[in-house]
Amino acid sequence: MEQLHRQIIDLQRKWRDHLDDPNNSGARQVDSAIQRLEDDIQTNKNPRSIEDQVKRLLQQLNSLENTSVMDNSHLNDLQRSFESMRDSLRKLM
Repeated sequence: MEQLHRQIIDLQRKWRDHLDDPNNSGARQVDSAIQRLEDDIQTNKNPRSIEDQVKRLLQQLNSLENTSVMDNSHLNDLQRSFESMRDSLRKLM
């Protein structure tokens, strides 16, 4: 779980670094979801629960495509990274 915690911290930094429109409601929702995910990983919640959160987060990221929130290439990179995290969580189950 320590590796997942480091991974979510890195992804959170990436998200904030690449964010073009932090006041967008969708961006604020994703930011909150990433923070909840980080909190749950830190408190060692059930991997199934965390994997479900990552799944919902990916859906939120998909909804931000072609918006002013972030360049699509950065958004796609984040989606791939969260998919990788999701795969890692499945291996823990």
